[in-house]
Amino acid sequence: MKSEQQAEVLRAALAKADRSGAGSPYPEALRRAAVDYHRQRREEGASVCVVAAELGVSGLSLSRWSRSLGQAGHGFRAIELVAEPVRRAGAVVVHGPRGLRIEGLTLADVVELVERLS
Repeated sequence: MKSEQQAEVLRAALAKADRSGAGSPYPEALRRAAVDYHRQRREEGASVCVVAAELGVSGLSLSRWSRSLGQAGHGFRAIELVAEPVRRAGAVVVHGPRGLRIEGLTLADVVELVERLS
């Protein structure tokens, strides 16, 4: 199932969840499904705020659910270190969130990057 479809199904289920009474949590099965979806979208580069908006819940709630279900996503990730940055005449450097830096892009590369992120 595509991400958009998954988000729609989860959003509808979260909206219909029986949460009668003040402070009643969402059912654990729904929270777990939301956390699994968050993990999948995070691997695609989506932030917790973006995913929370897709699901119709707060980013704080989604972060708490991730921590409580042991899938916070904090920790080490594999990276590749290079000895020297790639330098080309006319190359572009893109700065992203959380210190992301992509060097050596051509204008065509930047256009493709923006299209894929949109």
